[in-house]
Amino acid sequence: MTTTDRNGNRVNDFGVPVRPIDAEPAAAYHGDGEFKGAESQEVILRDALARAGVDLGAHDERIVQWFARLTDWSTFATVVSWIERARRDPEDFVPGGTLPPAAPGLHRVFVDLYAADFGPDDDTTPRRIWSISERAVTEIPREGWTDRMLDTINRGKSRRR
Repeated sequence: MTTTDRNGNRVNDFGVPVRPIDAEPAAAYHGDGEFKGAESQEVILRDALARAGVDLGAHDERIVQWFARLTDWSTFATVVSWIERARRDPEDFVPGGTLPPAAPGLHRVFVDLYAADFGPDDDTTPRRIWSISERAVTEIPREGWTDRMLDTINRGKSRRR
């Protein structure tokens, strides 16, 4: 569900803008009225990166923590909004979702935070890849598939045989 912040930006449940930003994103608060500080920002950033299919290395992890603690809400929300808007249609921005069933004739393999659908005649090239997080299921467009992601899926397939 999207709502509007006090500056007129359409935002998701996290308070992150879902459309191009014309006014500074307003401060975001939890349901209990507490400001979303560094710890919340880190969780929001990790969620956005995971749903975008971004694998993190050790240096990436340090930068996620640093960025969440360094930035004010307005800067933080703008950058996370870029990540979200780059990977998804704005109407599909809201956290949440379920994994649709595999299409007839395809079989699905689950590995770590991914699900991959394979055809009956080709067990080496996925037809579709899904990123699965606690709150969202997102299909990763083919141009977003990384070698590391495909290696993870292939390792998982070989462990299951």
